[in-house]
Amino acid sequence: MRQFILDRELNEFGQVTLSGKDYRYLAQVLRVQPGSLIPVRMNNGVLADFVVESVAKNTLVLKKTDSNTVKAVCNESSSGVAGGVRAQTLEKKIPFCRIWLLQCMPKASKLDTIIRQAVETGVERIFPVVSDRSVYEKAKTVEKKDRWNRIVKEARQQSASPQETFLESPSEMTIVLEKMKVLLDKEKMMQNDFSSVSLVLTESRLEDRSLHGSLRGKPDVIILAVGSEGGISPSEMQALRSSGFLPIHFETNVLRTETAAVYGISAVQTIMTEFETWQFRE
Repeated sequence: MRQFILDRELNEFGQVTLSGKDYRYLAQVLRVQPGSLIPVRMNNGVLADFVVESVAKNTLVLKKTDSNTVKAVCNESSSGVAGGVRAQTLEKKIPFCRIWLLQCMPKASKLDTIIRQAVETGVERIFPVVSDRSVYEKAKTVEKKDRWNRIVKEARQQSASPQETFLESPSEMTIVLEKMKVLLDKEKMMQNDFSSVSLVLTESRLEDRSLHGSLRGKPDVIILAVGSEGGISPSEMQALRSSGFLPIHFETNVLRTETAAVYGISAVQTIMTEFETWQFRE
């Protein structure tokens, strides 16, 4: 664990008492002890240093601490008190670009992998799409959503991602596209010069377009659509194109859907985070 995600407020003394799954994770899996230093991502997005104040049978108390206490804790590691990683050493200096992933739902185990990798790479929103070629059991939606939310939290804790990832409920393509349009319209109302680009990964080259060229305007949000096993159906591709999605084809090997998703995310993120160091040539 590189950070602990805290989903509740502190009391007036800067403390929080954990029980249930959070307690079991810290006390029984990580085996933290009183005095252990833990970087905690709070509700407001700030990464701060916390110290384990006490560990009881079913509860654990964390307290937000200051720099002097942190130094003391780290210096006491030789006396048996667990040290830890300071929050300031984990905080990213380069802001993440805003990526939204529209993922046509593959088999359950593959979607678990895609969600985990998307969170680790800093994706802001994930839209699972019940596509024409998806295998989807609607009766198990609640159970699956609970598991996916656990995956999101675990992935953020492991990767120390500062980006909060929002996981939407599975919906059909037309519903997802409408939901995304509403979200983009809200962004435009809040930011006058807001821009976005929507891309769909295709197995064959439908248009002569490069990824660098598509991102040359440095959009605020990049939306990436990826098909499930068997790809995206013709009718869904038409719906995507009608909604402004531009087809992008990578000249690489044939990729599985879970590979295509992380490949596309990584390519977009690399271009955007290194935007100032490359120059587009006409």
